[in-house]
Amino acid sequence: MIGIEKQGYGNNQFRITDKEKTIVDCFDLPEYSGGFDELIRAFVKTRLDAAKLITYCNAVNNISAIKRMGYLAELFKKENTEHFIAYALTKVNERYSLFDTAGNNKGTHISRWKLRLNISEQKILSVANNLY
Repeated sequence: MIGIEKQGYGNNQFRITDKEKTIVDCFDLPEYSGGFDELIRAFVKTRLDAAKLITYCNAVNNISAIKRMGYLAELFKKENTEHFIAYALTKVNERYSLFDTAGNNKGTHISRWKLRLNISEQKILSVANNLY
């Protein structure tokens, strides 16, 4: 139970995950994220705290999700994520993971991240910039 904040006042308080925990959880279970395009867009457009990402990734321990986030952080040269990228690279294993878990087992291999891009890099760039 990490990354949870209380919102609201008095009897109207509720718990909600912070943005970094929400992003990590969505990469861990993308079928609950509202769509992979939206997840990519959220990751790219949201200012994220690298230390929190690392903490939450360690808690979830989903290597494929970590590789996907590391790849996106590097691709988009996300500000202040150098430490997270270095961490993510330490988690890369020999097994290739699909970039989009709901996609086909086809596409380009990115050996640095051990990812199979079953969505083209051009499509990823377009999705992040709201272009279809």
